Amino acid sequence: MPFLHKVVVVCFLFLVVGSLPLFAQCPPPDPIATGDASCTPKSFTLSAFNSTDTYNWYDAAGTLVSQGDFYTTPVISVTTTYYVTSYDSGNNCESEKIAVQLVILPDTGTPSVYGSDQWFAYCFNGINWTTYKGFYVDNNLGINTAALWDPLLSPNNGTPQVAGYIGCPVTIDNHSISYKRQGFPPDVYRIDITEQNDDFSLLIDGVEVIRRVSYGQVYPAVWTGTLDANSQVEYKWLDRGGKSSATVNFVATGVPTDLYAGRITNNQA
Repeated sequence: MPFLHKVVVVCFLFLVVGSLPLFAQCPPPDPIATGDASCTPKSFTLSAFNSTDTYNWYDAAGTLVSQGDFYTTPVISVTTTYYVTSYDSGNNCESEKIAVQLVILPDTGTPSVYGSDQWFAYCFNGINWTTYKGFYVDNNLGINTAALWDPLLSPNNGTPQVAGYIGCPVTIDNHSISYKRQGFPPDVYRIDITEQNDDFSLLIDGVEVIRRVSYGQVYPAVWTGTLDANSQVEYKWLDRGGKSSATVNFVATGVPTDLYAGRITNNQA
């Protein structure tokens, strides 16, 4: 009977240059490319490396928009993702697509959202809380901005002054800030405003309880009442120049001792 032999066939694709074979890799190696970020709309110049082949550049829809080591985008005004591949035109093979993200900051933080058991501090250019630039998180019960950043600067004057600030620079003067928080340890609180620069307002559950056009004043006991896990508090202020600061103390006074479930005392009758 005939002998059966297992035959393994290995195929290589190679090019011959002179008398030396030059092996070609298909698909070619994935390119290496990095994204970029900007605080204003702009055109970006992207570059790729890690391959001797041509680079193909694609937009988010998968349309080929350019070929070459570099690609200059149109002006980007929102965060956008492009893709790049290594392309061997001689053998018509292409690497995996590598994402390259172009970020227009700030791309995080939603000023309408309250921090959960922490303050979200939203920062704006201008004095009307409309030109949003970025935010940071404050985990303290009360507000004391002077402990976080220099009152004569801003949370980010080109260099972040607050650890964890995300976003773009905020003008040193003529800015506005909104602190928002939902959730407090249940208690009866007295709110004291012991430093304010400049005009401010305090809202509790959407109701404004105090507004002042002033600076450098002290306002003790502006509100007393119960706060709990569902309570929403916003303290916002604007800075026209000079110091920008806020110190707002939440003083737990305890549940009044004459209140007992299921019982009416003489003080309640």
